[in-house]
Amino acid sequence: MMTRIINIITGVLIFASVALVSYAAYLFLKFNSPIIKNIWLMGIAIAICLLGIAVLAWFNISKSGRLITIVNLAISLMASGFMVYVVLKGAVLNYFQPYSLYDRVIYVSIAGFAILILVLLTQASISLFTSRTMLKYPLTGVIICIFLLVFVIYGNLQKDFDYTNISSDPLNIFEAGEGDYGIFRIPSIISMPKGSKLKNGHALDDDLIIVLAEARRNGSLDDGDIDLVMKKSPDGGKSWSELIIVKTWKDGTGKIGNATPVFNTSSGELYLLYIAGPKPSEYKTYLSTSADGGVNWIDKGVLYDGIVGPGHGIEIVGGQYDERLVVPVHGNGGPLTLYSDDGGSSWETGEMLLDGNESEIAQINEQGDLIMVVRTNKPVAKPHDPLEKIYAISSDGGETWSVLKIMENVKEPICMSSIISGNGNLYYSYPDDYFSRSRMSIAKSINEGESWTVTQLIYAGPSGYSDMALMTNGNVALVFENGAVEYDERITFVLVEP
Repeated sequence: MMTRIINIITGVLIFASVALVSYAAYLFLKFNSPIIKNIWLMGIAIAICLLGIAVLAWFNISKSGRLITIVNLAISLMASGFMVYVVLKGAVLNYFQPYSLYDRVIYVSIAGFAILILVLLTQASISLFTSRTMLKYPLTGVIICIFLLVFVIYGNLQKDFDYTNISSDPLNIFEAGEGDYGIFRIPSIISMPKGSKLKNGHALDDDLIIVLAEARRNGSLDDGDIDLVMKKSPDGGKSWSELIIVKTWKDGTGKIGNATPVFNTSSGELYLLYIAGPKPSEYKTYLSTSADGGVNWIDKGVLYDGIVGPGHGIEIVGGQYDERLVVPVHGNGGPLTLYSDDGGSSWETGEMLLDGNESEIAQINEQGDLIMVVRTNKPVAKPHDPLEKIYAISSDGGETWSVLKIMENVKEPICMSSIISGNGNLYYSYPDDYFSRSRMSIAKSINEGESWTVTQLIYAGPSGYSDMALMTNGNVALVFENGAVEYDERITFVLVEP
């Protein structure tokens, strides 16, 4: 009788775990469908694994003997260890960033795996002290390992997606593993136009492009041992320098990131704003300047007690605020601007919006009016209904802003995006999906951001943060995070015809 009760309880627990893991697998496939090439094949493989676990719960195949006991314990420990490794790697080491794994997916899958671990280890322990051992339990462990291996195999076999609507070959500026760094994230780009004269007197024969990024030694975590690095192209993207370390935190472990450059065309000086500190609660915005296009930097110290960028700043051209430098920042309440009317010698803060954090700014007309596109304050890991990007307008050079509005038909997967003006239009780069960071696209507006009509798909696969710059010939230079399976595999540079 006791054996029968134990079998029933065990069967119920296994079915409960199968139900939880099945639901988590369904949510995973639902939220990440754009970045899984063979989603039906993966779904079928997962279904077969889960069905196998369920079927085994109904059987009571008993064997006796020391060998089965040892196999039972070994496979149970292996399966349990594998489950713990997968969960810890995703939740702690990789921060669940590459996929759309909302809290619901994380907690449901952890609960399902926890029940399986409990059943496996309990039965394995019992088998050491009894002559009756259950073959179904080691077999269950095998199937669990196969279930998890489906994701591992997918992660190693899926190939790149195609790049489309680009006018140059894609160039991977930064790739995971380069320079002993685990990954590179948070790109920014600045293009100093052909014909510009730098502050040191050097005239540019071609567009001088600088791409900056966070070089993270310890994986996807946003905090830790993170340097600020860059690569330069003196000829409009045709050739590039080796990896250059711009800034590194020298007092123990800390971060330098969120690079936000802005170029003063009248003085030829390049300004670089960035955050630095040992931990998030101590991050501040610092300023460095360069008179030679980023070869040498002069530190100016702390500029703002908050977070700058990431992305780029702008110089207003024309209108009442001509030559004003404007840079996006955000504090505890929301996004705002830093602006300078004296060539970067002093900076003022504008009005803070009531929602959002990371933002970018572009000039929308000859009068110098500005648009700020804003990432919502909603947390990345919380399930949400389909969202659209939000924005605000300023008619006084970024000092005050309109109420936030919705960018109709522009999807928001809760991700930093980029906006620039050029050729009489606005261009906006973003992951074109409601839930997963994928489908990097560029949308165009011909009416100062009131509507967005033409959208060009650049990369259909995993895609994250992006930034853009306008080239002298009118092309758009785009840098963005992307990869075959995870969007933090590389940062790629492409040129796009408007």
